[in-house]
Amino acid sequence: MTEYFEITYTWVAENKEWIFSGTGILLLGGMAKHLFRRNTPGTVTARDRITAKGATDSAIGNHATVDKSVTTITNPSGPVNTGSAHIVDQSTTIHHGIAPEQYAALAQELGVTKNALITFLGIFEKQNIPLSDYDHELRCIAERFKKLEARLERFETADTAIAQTKHEAREALIEGQLDRAEELLLEAMALQLKKADTAALEAGETLAELAALENLRFAFAKAAGYYLKASERVAAADTHQSMAYRHEAGKAFRMAGLFDQAHDQWERCLRYSETLTPLDEAMIAGASNNLANLYETQQRFDEAEELYQRSINIGERIFGKQHHEVATTCNNLAALYYTQQRFKEAEELYRRALDIQECVFGKEHHVVATTCNNLALLYDKQQRFGEAEGLYLQALDIKKHAFGKEHHEVAATCNNIASLYLQLQQFQKAEKLYLSALDIQRRVFGKNHHEVATTCNNLALLYDMQQRFDEAKELYRQALKIRERVFGKRHHEVAATCNNLAGLYYRQQCFIEAEELYRRALDILERTLGKDHHTVAATCNNLALLYDEQQRFGEAEELYRQALTIQECVFGKNHHEVAATCNNLARLYYRQRWFKKAERLYRRALDIQERILGKDHHTVATTCNNLALLYDKQQRFGEAEELYQQALSIKECVFGKDHHELASTCNNIAGLYETQQRFDEAEALYRRALDISERAFGKNHHDVAMTQYNLADFHAAQNNPAKAKPLAQAALITFSKVFGPDHVYTRQAQELVDTLQE
Repeated sequence: MTEYFEITYTWVAENKEWIFSGTGILLLGGMAKHLFRRNTPGTVTARDRITAKGATDSAIGNHATVDKSVTTITNPSGPVNTGSAHIVDQSTTIHHGIAPEQYAALAQELGVTKNALITFLGIFEKQNIPLSDYDHELRCIAERFKKLEARLERFETADTAIAQTKHEAREALIEGQLDRAEELLLEAMALQLKKADTAALEAGETLAELAALENLRFAFAKAAGYYLKASERVAAADTHQSMAYRHEAGKAFRMAGLFDQAHDQWERCLRYSETLTPLDEAMIAGASNNLANLYETQQRFDEAEELYQRSINIGERIFGKQHHEVATTCNNLAALYYTQQRFKEAEELYRRALDIQECVFGKEHHVVATTCNNLALLYDKQQRFGEAEGLYLQALDIKKHAFGKEHHEVAATCNNIASLYLQLQQFQKAEKLYLSALDIQRRVFGKNHHEVATTCNNLALLYDMQQRFDEAKELYRQALKIRERVFGKRHHEVAATCNNLAGLYYRQQCFIEAEELYRRALDILERTLGKDHHTVAATCNNLALLYDEQQRFGEAEELYRQALTIQECVFGKNHHEVAATCNNLARLYYRQRWFKKAERLYRRALDIQERILGKDHHTVATTCNNLALLYDKQQRFGEAEELYQQALSIKECVFGKDHHELASTCNNIAGLYETQQRFDEAEALYRRALDISERAFGKNHHDVAMTQYNLADFHAAQNNPAKAKPLAQAALITFSKVFGPDHVYTRQAQELVDTLQE
């Protein structure tokens, strides 16, 4: 029978909304990515599904990256702002064969010149861009046109030669030659900097403009370099402005994944703010908040908490307890507590932030939506799915009213709701929302933006779960290509996608490809985040699962222990990630028949999960299932049945009686009853598992095939080949189609079919 080890897949989610705030010179706006783990138990023996009989839930598994939308905001003074993208009015659909009299109106709508519009259409024709993409592509290129136009307007010079270069850049822009216009603008700026009489402040502004252009190109490290040059150029004339440029350099370094360099710049900003006379406490609060956020990324949690608390205390003293800046830092500190599983404290702070923001801005303000989203994430983690959905939908409604239905903030919340529906097995709803988010992001940002990669990754995860492997693989590859282009090949977001694509290869038993990608991810994470970062532990865990599947037990154990050491150091010994790795290591010992070691680890995992997450959490059900399988193997049938029934009861309570998570435990209990010769009860549970899986995934899913295999094996043991044969054949067809002829599941099913035909 198939053993269902429910392995906890670590889905890395990068689309939560945190608020990161600040006051004074420090501004960190826009979206920041964080890795969010989603544990998705699956069924397996060696990895995730079939062996031969029996079933287990294991606790960690492959990293998939569910990118959850996280808005990071730091605002100097004034309201917290998630940032906005200009949305071109979508009333006119652009198509081939535009009448000449329509060019002027269309150009005006897009905000470009008529000649530029004609140039753009000519480029599209030469590049064989499909007509269906004209509307989207034109709106994207129009955005670039307007940004270049604004930068040309801001650039001023009294030098005749430089003015001529600027004029040529403007002429190129008018004609729609954007690359040429950008090159000439950069040339003019460079010439301006070389002038001996260029004032320091003017030079600083020019260097900052160059940095901004590099940011638009996603050349973040180069942008940081220009900001540092700007800081140095103006240092003697305006120290305050010099620090502002250093802060911008820190932002760019962070986007480039260069956290140590970002830390150096932001710490310097904080030290500067502490030396001002009179003391500018508002600036200190903002600087503390921003540096705390970076410490959180670096797992320096105690230092981060201290700085967040400092920022809150200062904010309360100078602004009052009901000020929006206080709410912003409360939100950030709550996010830290969320990471540390201090859920009660996190909820209190989110609730406080929400009360302040609703009082200051009103209930329909977009900042309220951000906090609703964050609180929803917390409830999602606690399995308070109804409350989470209500808050997500509230956030979505607010954002649609605040920004319009085609805004990237709307897409971010669609992504989060879709991830909730993915958990709840509402696959059609999830797919619809992911596709909606992807459409919005492509319209707003273009096809090669990192937010597009985020949603490609999430949609790929959905298809991966549905065994639409070709579609999933294509989307993972798109995400990887975009992230490599935007961030470079050694960025931690690239590692996240490598991890996910490796997981897909692993499920298809393409072990060489999977190992190569896991190794690449591990190398990137160790280089960028350090060898003791919790994402390194997660990747060690995933690679260990791969080695476990290949019976490379020594290498697997070494990696599990490395992961466990890192997690205990980062989170302490009583964190759910520690429990997950204990579960996986226990499974490794189970497979080697080291039952006492396995039992100790399962018991430790269960104790952690019950104390931290509560006795009714679905991860508790996972560990109960796995421990029950161990007792089943040892013929401790009474203890096994009690734990199986506990797991089933928890899952029914959390997910409902028809969720696919129940199928694995039904299968396991059926196997136990079969061993005890309780045949009627066994068959009823096998059929329940089959019915649940078919309704969840359709008849051609490998989970369905596994239960078909088990039920066929059951009937074969009962000497009932008439019932066994069609089930075995159906399982064989599905396994062959999904995994290919050489997969272990396919071979087992083929052996059963051959036996039944003898």
